[in-house]
Amino acid sequence: MSAKPDQLTRPKIPRGWYMAGSEPTHYEAGIDSNIAHSGSRCAFVQPAVDEPQGFGTLMQCFATQKHLGKRLRMSLWIKTDSVRDWAAAWVRVDGEGRGKMLAFDNMCNRRISGTIDWKKYEIVLDIPIGSTNICFGVMLSGSGMLWVDDVQFDEVDQDTPVTDCPCMVDKEKRSEPRNLNFEEDD
Repeated sequence: MSAKPDQLTRPKIPRGWYMAGSEPTHYEAGIDSNIAHSGSRCAFVQPAVDEPQGFGTLMQCFATQKHLGKRLRMSLWIKTDSVRDWAAAWVRVDGEGRGKMLAFDNMCNRRISGTIDWKKYEIVLDIPIGSTNICFGVMLSGSGMLWVDDVQFDEVDQDTPVTDCPCMVDKEKRSEPRNLNFEEDD
């Protein structure tokens, strides 16, 4: 297990990023200069309280103009230590109006837990015309620690499959109600 950054002072959130999530005050993020996938530093997310609830996410957003009508891949390297609940990367493509989500993947069907050495993860989403911004980050739920490094965005061709989260795609794009008698299995 890697040593946690200094616990006496709250870590400084990396420049350009911010904390959010269902319980952002239960988590903290900072820069770790003792470990990195490449270079000499990476970011980390860890619990800020003894029994964290919900999840915390280290995130940021940017405008979509350069990528409208394209397929975009986010790749990043994640390392975890003793993650009891889960950790994940995520990307959300927003449209006009509050809460209008056009594409989303939070790795709902491929979450990370336990202790994993540096591993590359990818999320691929279409950026539809009418998109306004792209938000992305990493999340931690429960105890443990995650590190993230070398986040990169690149446009890919239409042969690269999207990774839309199946639970959100189905929920958001359904044209008719389903399982009204509750007889369908998962």
